[in-house]
Amino acid sequence: KSWVADDLRAAVDKGTAPASIMSDARLRVIYNTNLRMARAAGQWQRIQALKVARPYLMYSAIGDDHTRPLHRLWGGIDSKATRVILPVDHPAWKWYFPLLRWGCRCSIRQLSEADLKRLGLAVTSDAELRRIGWKAELGIDEMCRDSWAFQSANPDGYPDD
Repeated sequence: KSWVADDLRAAVDKGTAPASIMSDARLRVIYNTNLRMARAAGQWQRIQALKVARPYLMYSAIGDDHTRPLHRLWGGIDSKATRVILPVDHPAWKWYFPLLRWGCRCSIRQLSEADLKRLGLAVTSDAELRRIGWKAELGIDEMCRDSWAFQSANPDGYPDD
């Protein structure tokens, strides 16, 4: 039971729930998010199984108009961007392992030492993480409110989803 369920239940009881509550677009957004969450859970299991051979994770963002500015920064897309690369067991992944917030389409790529050398990449320093805002700003309640706000503002989801 959550504040979202309580608010929705109250809106339905009062007859003030928006018609988009069960729209095809809303259900598609929920389905896609649940599908991505399930994929992320399976991916985390594979990451743990391979972390001895591939001990690093690289944050990857899609660089289109729907990508949040911070996600573009963390994914190395913008000019001032730093591609975030951290050890698998770095505590930041507890907060920043995709999916991040509602509608997030970011992903993770697992890398070995040889991959880092071949690609000319390096592990991101803690100082750089602070510079780019890699810190937990939202707790679970705030993330739920953000999800509800996104859905309320975008009842049809993204146009191309």
